[in-house]
Amino acid sequence: PGPDLAFKTVKGDCVISKGILEGSQIQARLENNELSEGKLRVGLKGKDAPFHLDTLAKVNLAELMPILKRIVKNEPLLKEFNLITEVRGNAQGRLVLGETIDSIQVGFDVSNTKFSARYKRIPYPVEVNEGSLSYDSVKIRVKNVNCTLGKSSFSKLNGTLQLEQPRNLEIVSGKSSLVLEEIYPWISSYEQLKSSLKNITSLQGTVFVTSMNVKGPTLNPGKWGFYMAGSLQNLKINSPLFPGPLSLTSKNFEVTPQRISLSKALTNMLDASVTLSGFFKTNIKGIQNAEVTLNGTASSSAIKWVKEIMNLPSGFKVPYALSLSDSHLSWEETGNISFQGSMKIRDGPDIFLDMHKTLKELSIKKFIVKDRASNATLSFENQDEKVNLAFSGILTRKTVDTLITLPDFPGGSIQGNFQAEIQMEKTVRINAQGKLNGEKVVIPWESEGHIKIGKFSLDASAKGIKMETNSLTWGDNSLSLIGNLNSNEKGVIFDVDVSADRLGWNNIKRILAVNYVENKKSDQIWKQTIRGIMRLRSKAVTFNHFTVSPLHADISLTGSAVDATITKADVCTIPVSGKLNISRNIMETNFKIASHNQTIEPVVTCLGNKDLITGIFDLKGELSARGKPDTLIQN
Repeated sequence: PGPDLAFKTVKGDCVISKGILEGSQIQARLENNELSEGKLRVGLKGKDAPFHLDTLAKVNLAELMPILKRIVKNEPLLKEFNLITEVRGNAQGRLVLGETIDSIQVGFDVSNTKFSARYKRIPYPVEVNEGSLSYDSVKIRVKNVNCTLGKSSFSKLNGTLQLEQPRNLEIVSGKSSLVLEEIYPWISSYEQLKSSLKNITSLQGTVFVTSMNVKGPTLNPGKWGFYMAGSLQNLKINSPLFPGPLSLTSKNFEVTPQRISLSKALTNMLDASVTLSGFFKTNIKGIQNAEVTLNGTASSSAIKWVKEIMNLPSGFKVPYALSLSDSHLSWEETGNISFQGSMKIRDGPDIFLDMHKTLKELSIKKFIVKDRASNATLSFENQDEKVNLAFSGILTRKTVDTLITLPDFPGGSIQGNFQAEIQMEKTVRINAQGKLNGEKVVIPWESEGHIKIGKFSLDASAKGIKMETNSLTWGDNSLSLIGNLNSNEKGVIFDVDVSADRLGWNNIKRILAVNYVENKKSDQIWKQTIRGIMRLRSKAVTFNHFTVSPLHADISLTGSAVDATITKADVCTIPVSGKLNISRNIMETNFKIASHNQTIEPVVTCLGNKDLITGIFDLKGELSARGKPDTLIQN
């Protein structure tokens, strides 16, 4: 019974007593494997007779594998043995077999080995040059092993592989040089890692590991706990997330399943070269967030890519080149981005930016821009139902032109020291302090056309805001404004005089912040308690296809309604006066019409019937109407 072990040229001392053969100083050959200094104890009767062999051995590993397959009864281990092929090499150590004839377990402790083999779970040849290895029925342990795996190498490797479920692997120390062009395709083929690595098309370069600790189930890398530290050399990452290959070299890195840390890593992508330090928080699905510091340079291609991923407005210019210093970037997979740092635009201003962007909002905590013409600090923060605005210093159009694209309006500037807080909880309240003056200012407004202001001034105190604006143009509209803006617990109160050369009805609706479309946005606007008086004096106001010239009106806004008293208006040259009320989406009018000894030709022409009738007429009456504003105006 038992395995077929044919020992040859056996020498040694032996004693047989009570059916037990005991031997010492045994020398023998098992095929071409040499055994020496052996001790043997074997029972001569029965399947369960004792058997124990403890001997030094010099073995040819290619010949040893078939023997081990006959002796080993551990099914998981036999399965792994069957995956090993092309074994070449020798080993020297102690071999232990026991403990009964019909159940012989194998144990060995190899102190000197050198071999190569193929293992089907690894796509590259394995070659062991030095180290010790021990095996018993429950584990395999290696110590100070130097080996290669394809082009990668490992040194001073110490670890244990448990042979019982869940067959945990533990590497407690070791150094390595990992060639990623071989390692990454192998690792990324594991089903458990595919989702987290899906955005990395390929990896190249070398990872030098100086400290390593790995523990987890052998065949499930996704559940490994590990710590690695070392350096990265000529790492090259191809990913659909990047517009081109990202190259990276770092003298120091640390990696755990939850975190990747880099120190002074030199990164290059497109025409950007940046030194990066910081960490990336990770899980099995990928990177969750990042906190990094940046120093370096970037040119137009890289800057354009950053502009696109941050979804910045098209009007932001892409500079030819800029440099970053002491900059900090925070990124979250939810889309939140924060940035604080200094930038120098080539042939442009020095900039400091502290900003935070979510999918819905952009807050600029501090923006400093400085060159020969400008030295200004701005901020804009949108926090729930509160907006904070601030400006100090001087900002010229020449400086702005290096940052954004605006319509031609040269020579402008803004200067002063001004802060404002706008609260929008139950009512709208504005608290402001300081003065702000500007001339030849352009306000980007893509949906309605840019607003140009020839000159403006704001003077704010606890009493309110004094406003004055000259030559404000918006599309075909041109006006000037002077007045006051205050707020209290009931809302905003304004009192302004507006003089205009030409206004359009649609623009008047936008100025009054009235949206006549019945939707939630309109309801929300009307709920704001904005009250005030506007005295309008316009040379002409267009209502769709016809014009009122002139139009003088005193307009009162109460938050729920607009009341207008028309003091002077010529509609198709016919004098009209009266009252107009707009409440939500309903307009009511009560106009008086009076004309005496007036030529009729201009009236007919205005109504679109030129040369239809001639003569002189008198007209007197009243006109009342009620309906939707746009419907009434069209009729």
